[in-house]
Amino acid sequence: GFYLSAHPLEAYAKSFERMNVRCWREVSTGMVKETIIKLAGIVAGKRVINGKRGKLAFVQMSDMTGVFEITIFSELLAGVSDLLEGGVPLLVNATVQKNGEDFRVTATRIEPLEEAASRAAAGLQIFLRDDKPVRSLSSVIKEHGVRGNGRVSIMLDIQDQDIEIDLDQRYRITPQFRAAVKSIAGVVDVRDI
Repeated sequence: GFYLSAHPLEAYAKSFERMNVRCWREVSTGMVKETIIKLAGIVAGKRVINGKRGKLAFVQMSDMTGVFEITIFSELLAGVSDLLEGGVPLLVNATVQKNGEDFRVTATRIEPLEEAASRAAAGLQIFLRDDKPVRSLSSVIKEHGVRGNGRVSIMLDIQDQDIEIDLDQRYRITPQFRAAVKSIAGVVDVRDI
């Protein structure tokens, strides 16, 4: 739960706005009045027990503002148990109930955050420290890029000057495309537009 650089979910901030994802601080401080919400988080741990009506899981997650726990009942747990590994970013549709000072968050739907963000992203900003990865980036875009509606912008920092280059072509921002771009040596960051 401790990161030396920015929290991994910060790259999805624009997609969170589009998907109406709430941060834990908003929930825990009472700013959120709705009882049905969306949360995004990184799985930090889980505990599975046998309940009266089958297995249930208590999953600890963290977002950019705090750590929270979600409860997953057997019906949903059977279909998502493979997603509950540590370090996996997830989008959780949930119901929230306040019990005194505590909150009970019960998951109603869970999916990989990459997939949900890909549907919501208007595009990607790719940050480079220098121009060395441009050739590799071009190859990855040719290999993995599929025409779509997403704008791709390259943010280049050369000799203390920030240069932004918008590609003419628009692409579908799939998890595979995002992962391929992130894996290029020299890519500093990839963020949703």
